[in-house]
Amino acid sequence: MVLFQCDPEVRQEVLAAILGQDQFHDVDLVAQGGIRFSSHRLILGSSAQVFHDILVDDQGIHAQEIHLPDFRPSQLKELLDFVYGRAREPLTSDLGRFLALNRKVALQGGGSRKRKRLEGLDKSLIASQKFHKLLVNSYATLNVEASSPLTLVDFESQCQSLETEAAFRALIGLRQLSDGSFEGQAMAYSQPKAQKMASQFDEVSLAIREVTGFSAGHWLFQSHYFTRQGLKVPKVVESLKAGLKERMEPFTNEQVEKILSGDQIQSVIKSGKSRGLPELEKLSVISVSMTDDIPFDHLDDVVFVYFHSSSKKIFFKQIEVQEKDVNQTAELWARTLLDVWANSSNSKIPKSQFLIERFHSVSESMIVFSAAQGLLESREVRCPDCGEVFSLTTSKEREAFQDHTRNHQVEKFKCECDVVLTSNVDKIKHIQLAHSNGKFLKCEDCEFIGIEAEVTEHRTKQHQTFICDVCATVSKNLAKHKNHVKKHVPIKCKDCPEEFIGKANLLEHRTKVHGDRFPCKWCGKVFSATWKLKTHITGAHATPRFMCDLCGQEFRLKTTMYRHKISVHIKNRPFVCRYGCGADYNDECNLRTHEKKTHGGAFQGASFNHIYKNL
Repeated sequence: MVLFQCDPEVRQEVLAAILGQDQFHDVDLVAQGGIRFSSHRLILGSSAQVFHDILVDDQGIHAQEIHLPDFRPSQLKELLDFVYGRAREPLTSDLGRFLALNRKVALQGGGSRKRKRLEGLDKSLIASQKFHKLLVNSYATLNVEASSPLTLVDFESQCQSLETEAAFRALIGLRQLSDGSFEGQAMAYSQPKAQKMASQFDEVSLAIREVTGFSAGHWLFQSHYFTRQGLKVPKVVESLKAGLKERMEPFTNEQVEKILSGDQIQSVIKSGKSRGLPELEKLSVISVSMTDDIPFDHLDDVVFVYFHSSSKKIFFKQIEVQEKDVNQTAELWARTLLDVWANSSNSKIPKSQFLIERFHSVSESMIVFSAAQGLLESREVRCPDCGEVFSLTTSKEREAFQDHTRNHQVEKFKCECDVVLTSNVDKIKHIQLAHSNGKFLKCEDCEFIGIEAEVTEHRTKQHQTFICDVCATVSKNLAKHKNHVKKHVPIKCKDCPEEFIGKANLLEHRTKVHGDRFPCKWCGKVFSATWKLKTHITGAHATPRFMCDLCGQEFRLKTTMYRHKISVHIKNRPFVCRYGCGADYNDECNLRTHEKKTHGGAFQGASFNHIYKNL
């Protein structure tokens, strides 16, 4: 005698492996079309009396095969899976037919728990069939109890809890009347015939889009319409999307946005305003008078309704609508519809060519839209802390985003040091010197902070004196020394052999001798250099493009408008020396001049975007 003990799940796997071997089969079951299923007389005989009577006749002769012409191959396989314990629930696409066949063979195997489960399913089926009749009856009244709403976050867990309890599911359009009562119209329900599914889809599409505001593209361009049929989304869809995105890569944002604004794409992605009945969440029970003549534009909401097999009650769930994420919200509604049809989140729906046709009716426009939208999103990023959107097209824009995120990190920084930090500049300096494990050093002669190499370079440029080899002039730093040396470098005139020391002397020569003149085409005023002409045009003739929102005065330059608002309206000095000496100014240029003269150079690593953003 061998005692076989192991974990129940492992034992089931071992048993399944043994049963799968041909040498243990001793009887065949034959379904419609002559399809055979090898089985075991001991297991069949113990599962149902009808099998026991067939397998052993009065003379003790053992039958080698049993013909079951009432069973389709898929139904017989499902029945055997249930008998052998490979499936705890009969996950059938036609529960009524399965239970009818079960009543014919009177299954007994699997113990009392499985028999009770089948009996419960049988009773639930009868009750849900009554619910179905009420659902499509224009004169019926349903008392429906509230349940937690369907959301994308909890969708999977809610599907698991519904799997064994929801014997029948439906989508109902609701209209609230002036007296507070509700009218309902059945939009979709469990296990309709294939032809009915197509008409239901078109009707429920109109109803859902009317209530949620979904565009045709977002509602129809769903991969679940393929996968729930056991199909794969055509590879050409993703390959076209990737190829288009790559081809549009050289385009500017304006060119991509022009593609998105085209009539063909706009007709597919144009969305409406969502609406619903938020007060439903406060009601524990609603009474719904069923009808079949509610116009789609008169619907106030579409709700998910199901018959609960244990309590024999009807419950409803509102379905989440998120205007900020229309893709995921449309996916939630599409999955709910497919679950209603299959009466399960695990089962497939019948092959439905109309779903594929509806998908392809918008696929061309949606592929272009997805590629262009994906390209734009890859060029911009949303700050996770404040929600501000930044373009990442140029290096300057990427640096601005890095400065912005760095400011948030500094703002959130906290430490237990006994210091008072009143600004982000103070925090940055404190973090660098006290919380960076000695990575940063401070210049001995000023407030400059940097890593060792940066401090060394800074001291060389800002605090080391330089002597001119030509005239022995002493410069306080390298920048001033370089500017001084240029005065001794001869510059040759391009129109004659003469040379001049200093650019100013060359310009004077060209104006007097060669007649260099740069006239203004608007007023005729003549200038001796192009930069002077540009400055004149900007200041005298450029159309004002920036308006002060406090007084309406117009400015040609944004910086001039900012200076105006700070000095005239706000009247404060927000530009504080970033080296920490306390000097403050009402103009960024004045501050930078102070930092260069007093501290040897403009402070690096901190911008004033936060000041301008709040103006």
